[in-house]
Amino acid sequence: MQLEAMEILIAVSICCDVILFFLIVWLFIKVKALGPERLEHLINELKESQALVDRLQAIIEEKARLAKALENNLRSYHSSQNPVNIKEQVLLLYDKGMDIFDIAESTGLTTGEVELIVSIKDVSI
Repeated sequence: MQLEAMEILIAVSICCDVILFFLIVWLFIKVKALGPERLEHLINELKESQALVDRLQAIIEEKARLAKALENNLRSYHSSQNPVNIKEQVLLLYDKGMDIFDIAESTGLTTGEVELIVSIKDVSI
């Protein structure tokens, strides 16, 4: 009984080895059939694909830059429409201890405009 199980195990192992050998031979034939021209063609296609990816990345970065500029322009437009609200917002942020540069960035104003609003507040007190 034990010898029979061992023989079956050896037979299965030999079958697996033979199948693996034929798979390796088949793969080798497929790769060799590609030939140098086909491999060169595939390499060129990969290079073209990489160039397209790089170009797409540059376009995405440009779109992100334009969106940021549009957002800043929209912010400054809104701030110019409500000067009292923007003044109150600047003073509130300044009283909370926010830096002049951070206030300018969050409100869409220049640092000079923020400094002017803060200095007027200090003078009027």
